[in-house]
Amino acid sequence: MALFAKADVRIPTVVLAAGRGERMRGVAPPGGKHLLKVDGEAMLTRVISQLAQSHACRVSVVLRRDDLDGRRLVEPFEVDVLTPDPGETGRASSVRAAIAGLRPDDAGVLIALADQPFLLARDFDVLIAEFAVGSKGIIRASYAGRPGNPVLFARRYAKELLALRAGQGGRDVIRAHPEDLRSLELDPQRGRDLDRPEDL
Repeated sequence: MALFAKADVRIPTVVLAAGRGERMRGVAPPGGKHLLKVDGEAMLTRVISQLAQSHACRVSVVLRRDDLDGRRLVEPFEVDVLTPDPGETGRASSVRAAIAGLRPDDAGVLIALADQPFLLARDFDVLIAEFAVGSKGIIRASYAGRPGNPVLFARRYAKELLALRAGQGGRDVIRAHPEDLRSLELDPQRGRDLDRPEDL
């Protein structure tokens, strides 16, 4: 598609996988739920495999420094590994790591989650395409009318995302800029996130 060839629309994707998956305790491996296998494949590698087929200009993964299993898991892939602030817990530190990994020619960043293993490359591409041709700076997936992930942020929101702390996340930035938000409906079955054992 020609719209992806626009030189000024470089969108990397960052997969957040630094959580310990406390709500999956007893089901997921000790290292975190991103290591949990779905249909014989770890959730994290399922997500990376689809992103590798998308129009994202590159793929990065946020992993804890001590997550040796996660780092071994992504070794076969051409991905950058980013590390959150070891002195802080919560999603904010992972989001800041994602933004810190931006390069000067990146137009924005698509933030994906490791616990959505059923999304396909075309789902990510829908968000990237809307950003490329549309006028909104925040593109968010929606499922049956309910807001969800992934979310794409234009580069102009980098400063606000870097200012997030503790339990804050991208939704705090979204709430501050409703006029710049575009939600796109994706298939709810593919968009399922696996948070608890019953989600399996």
